[in-house]
Formats: sequence, C-alpha cells, structure tokens
Amino acid sequence: MEKKSGFIWNTAGSFVYSLLNAILLIFCTRLNGTEIAGIFSISYATGCILNAIGDMGIRIYQVTDTNRKYSFSDYFFSRCLAVILMLAVAVIFVIASGYTNEKLFICFILILIRVIDNFSETFQAEFQLRR
Repeated sequence: MEKKSGFIWNTAGSFVYSLLNAILLIFCTRLNGTEIAGIFSISYATGCILNAIGDMGIRIYQVTDTNRKYSFSDYFFSRCLAVILMLAVAVIFVIASGYTNEKLFICFILILIRVIDNFSETFQAEFQLRR
C-alpha cells in the first residue's frame, strides 16, 4: 500500500509542477502582454534545459548510497561543480544568442531559480536518506 500511495503522490506532484508552467505563462501574458510572455517562455525553457546539466542525476545516486560511501560534502561539492558548469553553459548560450539586456535579465533570473532548485535537491536527498 505504501508504494501505491507514493506513486499517487509522485504523480500528483509531477502534474502540479507541470501545471505551474502553464499557469505562470498565462499570468505573464495577462499582466505583461505577448512580447514579454514570449521572452519569459524562451527563458523558462532555457532554464529547464540547463537544469539537466545542474541536476546530473546526483540526487538519484545520493539517495541510493545507503552505505554512506560518500559524505554529504562530497555530494554538495559535486552539485557545486554541476551548477558551475550549468552557469558556464548559460553564459555561452546567452552570449551566442545575442539577447537584449531585458532578455538577459529575465533569462538569468529564471536560471538562478534553477540553481537554487538544484542546491535544494542535494539537501532534500539528504533528508530523504535519513528518513
């Protein structure tokens, strides 16, 4: 029964997280118009793609390390390297894209949100492992 409950909550959480994207875009469009909504949409998609670099599957490995082969600081250091790589790719992408200052600002704000999300993953995995 616990596995079924976990599946249901995971599915519900994924659905709500996906729904958030649409809701944010709707609000952005209503409040700022289609031009800003387009910039937001591109920036949000860029952040999502770059999130894969910052994530690098570290949480999956961390929560399965029940024998504690590596310490929390090892995982945190790995996450720092992944996030630095993510930011380096973001800078290269934004420069190569020739974004205006407005697009740069919005893009980097949304990428920084992903950076915070990636660091929180490291702590969430530690809490999950200690549960």
